[in-house]
Amino acid sequence: MRNRRRWDPRQWDLRRWDPRRWTLGRRTPRRWDSGAWDPRRWDFGDWNPREWGPRQRGLAALALTGLLVAALAARSLAIARDFGRPFARPAPGNGMFQTLAGAADFATGTLDRVTVDASGALVLDPAAGLSTGTDTTGDYNGGSFFYGTYLSPEWNSAVAVNSVVASWSADTPDGTWLQVEARALQGDTWTKYYNMGVWASGTSTVRRHSAGEQADAGGFVDTDDLRLTRAASAVQLRVTLFTTDPSRTPRVRRLSVVATGPGSGLEERADRTGTTQPFRRAWGVDLPVPEMRQNDFPDGAGWCSPTSVAMLTAYWANLYKKRDWRRSVPETAAGVRDYEYGGTGNWVFNTAYAASLGFDAYVTRYDSLAGIERWIAAGVPVAINIEFGPGELDGAPMPQSDGHIIVIRGFDRRGNPIANDPASRRDQGEKVRIVYNRDQLERAWQGRAEGTVYIIYPPGHRTP
Repeated sequence: MRNRRRWDPRQWDLRRWDPRRWTLGRRTPRRWDSGAWDPRRWDFGDWNPREWGPRQRGLAALALTGLLVAALAARSLAIARDFGRPFARPAPGNGMFQTLAGAADFATGTLDRVTVDASGALVLDPAAGLSTGTDTTGDYNGGSFFYGTYLSPEWNSAVAVNSVVASWSADTPDGTWLQVEARALQGDTWTKYYNMGVWASGTSTVRRHSAGEQADAGGFVDTDDLRLTRAASAVQLRVTLFTTDPSRTPRVRRLSVVATGPGSGLEERADRTGTTQPFRRAWGVDLPVPEMRQNDFPDGAGWCSPTSVAMLTAYWANLYKKRDWRRSVPETAAGVRDYEYGGTGNWVFNTAYAASLGFDAYVTRYDSLAGIERWIAAGVPVAINIEFGPGELDGAPMPQSDGHIIVIRGFDRRGNPIANDPASRRDQGEKVRIVYNRDQLERAWQGRAEGTVYIIYPPGHRTP
């Protein structure tokens, strides 16, 4: 049996291990001879590990342990860089994404009669003296109200942009609502503020609605997308918080904007190195997203978006064992309905509805499937907008579409996206889960749809 006292570090004599006194192949550093240190002539006979004593073996083990710890630490740092903040930045050259969440972020803007509460959300500040107004146009509650305003920083874009989509995560108790506006810098002149939507999760006080085209020389709003007539170099958001009772306030937890330029399609990004490299850790991942069909319901023909959102929230309800997150397709459709145009396809109302259930949610864009692959690898399914013509998307349950929302739940081992397509018909025996051709789906997503994505996940969940 080994004498364990010989392994007591307190008894080690490290002076005998002075590197200046080491002998390697009977040659000491003090007598180095570069010719004698030709690796082809090294003599390791005296350093046969099988002939090492306990002390040499112990120090060698310590050295190997140190190398292993260093390697694991480096790997942990790499993972920390990959996971811990939303991976929602479009690829360089495609545009920009900005998001504000928490006290430090909101402090970068201008607060007028609003403040940040203990949880880091924007709220009304009655102590500052709320502004008052009366709805004379029918846009709000038809009566009097109180309000405060938050103005975001001016965000510069590295490239010219001509499309702006603003989204938010907010709580709007009865008697409260909010309005989000966007403007853009064209040359040396700012456009007016365009109304990007009036939002309330309920309908007892205000009916949520987009605000029409608002067309002028600067651009127009296509429901949820500000289309600029001239390219812009910067954007800014303004959000107004409303209430009918100063003791009640909406809470804005996140405010986001994605702006992209005309060079956001597949052809235009072909010369950008690195933007299309697949994230192969997602290949072979198929997340268990529940399958739902929009056509199972009498009014479901146009419900691809709320059906996709219902699938995503049901996935999280199953994963986190939270029944409140599981909502039926008709309930979701009612919760995202835009009362201006009467439909359920308003992108930002769909993510805002998910946020009203407690999720962190926003709309962004990517210029390749690699961006989505990172979310799948983190266990986060997403919804995307696609447009395609006849023969352009093999296996699709419809021959063509000028706008269709589907869920991406994973990728097969070849990198082909696995989708839950809500348009699949039960009476036709069509499956909801479809593996689409990677190139075909990417083109359908990157065309006029410009790579639009719904990101929905529980606060605190690991993100890429």
